[in-house]
Amino acid sequence: MEYIQQDLTQEFFSKLSLDGIYALDVLEHIDKENEHTFIKNLVNNLSKNGISVVGIPSLEFQQFSYPDNGHVNCKSGEELRQFMLNYFERVLMFSMTDEVVHTGFMKMSPYLFAVGMYLKPFR
Repeated sequence: MEYIQQDLTQEFFSKLSLDGIYALDVLEHIDKENEHTFIKNLVNNLSKNGISVVGIPSLEFQQFSYPDNGHVNCKSGEELRQFMLNYFERVLMFSMTDEVVHTGFMKMSPYLFAVGMYLKPFR
């Protein structure tokens, strides 16, 4: 196993060809001006058929969270889906309520998952 430490909000040119990448509880801490660099750095290391799972607290649920939680970039389910569609042909959306992952009404869920598949040829 190999470990790499890298600031993914800065451009870098690694090419690892990974089958899967996940980032849970990360994107909401990255400023909007750096979010595309972050995701590009992730997906540029995916193999042609690789998938990516991104999970964030929902924008709608922030009113119930601690005020100083460091979240600067929460998204609604549709915003997260549209963001991921910049990089993937297909994005499956899931939400989580009380540790149950489902495809239910996202606006009532505290946590969202986006599963990106079939990379777009942006690289």
